[in-house]
Amino acid sequence: MAHAEQAEAVAPDQYGSRKHHDSRKAVLNKVILNNIVRQKRIAIALGMNDARGCYDCIVHSIAILVL
Repeated sequence: MAHAEQAEAVAPDQYGSRKHHDSRKAVLNKVILNNIVRQKRIAIALGMNDARGCYDCIVHSIAILVL
């Protein structure tokens, strides 16, 4: 992970196993995004997943559309 961070190859919404990133920030960002969407009355598709343990259960056609 350290090498990926140095190469800036980590997505900004990747919170796992990173220094200075924890679940509180992830939840806060998600709540703020949902509040903005609700206030502006717009539609969004939010795709977040942890495919490490459930890769076989993902419906890949839908995941590709969302991501």
